[in-house]
Amino acid sequence: MVIVKLNLTLINQSGEEELKIELKDSVTFNHIIEIVGIEKESVGMVIKNGRWAPLDCTVEPNDKLEIFPNLDGG
Repeated sequence: MVIVKLNLTLINQSGEEELKIELKDSVTFNHIIEIVGIEKESVGMVIKNGRWAPLDCTVEPNDKLEIFPNLDGG
């Protein structure tokens, strides 16, 4: 089971703060965000199992993801 925690504005896009997704095999991160229902362009950073991960990472069945939106401003 993959645990996905969304932050900030991504919670509004998905309607959920945390989701649990059953996986039997590895999938792409893009597949995860499709399941969660957020736009790829909205994602700014991914933390996978406590470490930064690229947006094209592979997600394994027991991973924990934390997804952050793009941040604007300065």
